Amino acid sequence: MAKAVPIHKLTKPDAPLLASAPVIRVRLGEVWEYAPAVLDPANVTELHDMRIAAKRLRYTVELFAPVLPQAEVKSTLARIADLQERLGAIHDADGLIALLAQTIEREEARERKKALRKKPELPPFFAAEGLMPLMKRKQGEREALYEGFRAWWVALPPEAFWAQVSALIPQNESEPPE
Repeated sequence: MAKAVPIHKLTKPDAPLLASAPVIRVRLGEVWEYAPAVLDPANVTELHDMRIAAKRLRYTVELFAPVLPQAEVKSTLARIADLQERLGAIHDADGLIALLAQTIEREEARERKKALRKKPELPPFFAAEGLMPLMKRKQGEREALYEGFRAWWVALPPEAFWAQVSALIPQNESEPPE
């Protein structure tokens, strides 16, 4: 799981709240670390970690919202929430697909054991076979969610996301890290 940089090491408790706002950049950097993972749908763990990093970024921006420009904060939080929700939907699909795969495997094993016992008086049970169409449908939904997310991410573009969040922070650099 994505490890967060502890904020307490970065803040200035005796200064006005705005003086600690650069911690937003740290949280933004945590999201940015996962940007390359967006380009491959197989990066299940990285996409989930990006969602967790986006959640931390959102909560950090919300913490500083009272001392930041209100119009910019509102639209930035909406964009961060959108990122988090899109990645969350992908993660939910990934979790369900994994659960279905485990269930199918377990049912296939159970059905094989039942067939070896050869008890013809029992009706056949094809749970594994019945779950396959559901898993295929969920895989298709996940693919559509991922493609929608990727198109949304490219259309931002990511550099504009960086700039939008960075614009909230006083005295910041305008370029995302390489």
